Amino acid sequence: MGYGPLVLVAIDVSGSTCSYWPGFIAAAAILSRQYRLKVAVYADELLYTGATLPVSATPTGGGTNFNPVFRHADQIGAHLLVNITDGANADDDAPLPTCPVAWVYTPQHQAHTLRSGDMALRITS
Repeated sequence: MGYGPLVLVAIDVSGSTCSYWPGFIAAAAILSRQYRLKVAVYADELLYTGATLPVSATPTGGGTNFNPVFRHADQIGAHLLVNITDGANADDDAPLPTCPVAWVYTPQHQAHTLRSGDMALRITS
């Protein structure tokens, strides 16, 4: 387990992202070697916290909701939220967490407005 800042890695397991799950899980595993890591898995209205790597999930379909992940980041005092997703959010007005967000997007993604301290990365394969 890594040391330092607490990083919450949120993995979108909605139906539209299932082909990217191996890459999502690999990214979380790499981060877990460097940081104190918490993993949350979310889709639709669901949020599974305390997930361990490797993560397995069943696609649920429907619109993903970032709200539970954003709230969870604040509740655990995360220093950084790494949100691995295709960016499709059912509630675009969801209040962002207080910590910075690193958006890790699939190649066909819906981007979000970045605040100071936030960043966006794109999975290319």
